[in-house]
Amino acid sequence: LQPRSRCQLLSRRNPRGGDYWQLTNDEIENCPHEAFRNAISLVRWLGRADALKFVRAKIREAKDTADVARYAAMLPILNAVK
Repeated sequence: LQPRSRCQLLSRRNPRGGDYWQLTNDEIENCPHEAFRNAISLVRWLGRADALKFVRAKIREAKDTADVARYAAMLPILNAVK
């Protein structure tokens, strides 16, 4: 993923010129660290488009089986893959 697509990175401006990316130490509500790691692994393994399909399928399965915990766990991964 390009840095701007990584939810755990913040864009910063160097006062002396130029921009840089900084890792956050905080849990981001829609992209916790673990979800980000899982999303990156899926994107590397499947590619972005297929990773999105995979996560969406897992969310549908969780909804169909009323597995609230799995559904809730997959949403941050979906947000991180996007």
